[in-house]
Amino acid sequence: MRADAYRGWSRWVAWVALAAVASACSKPPPAAAVAAPGQRAGPAGSGTPPVFSLWAEELICTDTVVAAWLIRRFAATEAHFRLYPKGTLEMEGTPLGVPQAELRLDRGRTCTEAVVERFGITDPTLPRLVAIVRDIELNKWTPKKTPEAAGLDAIVRGLDKGPAAADKQLEMAFAVVEALYADLANRRP
Repeated sequence: MRADAYRGWSRWVAWVALAAVASACSKPPPAAAVAAPGQRAGPAGSGTPPVFSLWAEELICTDTVVAAWLIRRFAATEAHFRLYPKGTLEMEGTPLGVPQAELRLDRGRTCTEAVVERFGITDPTLPRLVAIVRDIELNKWTPKKTPEAAGLDAIVRGLDKGPAAADKQLEMAFAVVEALYADLANRRP
């Protein structure tokens, strides 16, 4: 990658990270958007929205974050995510990105791809986003093929290092993925 392209990408990554954190910190997430074990899945009087369960310690996995964002953005906007300690086998709802889940990284297919396939999500921008996630999750030993891969992975992993609780980290990561998606959609050929 040329140095000037890298500098441009670095500025974009910094801007997206700052915007995502500012956005997530300036407004509270929707009521019960991320529910902890034992909490109600939705506001009083509402129907029961779909629940997806994941391990809180797995939030540093970019693939799981993007898969959860896809569900919320395209498949089930009212979906709630329950966070459990790593190793929990009995979880409410549909497991996501954990070893016992149908929707997980498995045999060269990312969790993100599993979600796209399972819910039949079609969008002209998604192939580029899926390629970035594949580059992060499956291309461990060679240089990244997509310029956004290293930045997205660093931001999502960096959110895990911050002081925010796991549910806030997930909402901040959603804001980062949404910003990347918007940028990819605007650059679409």
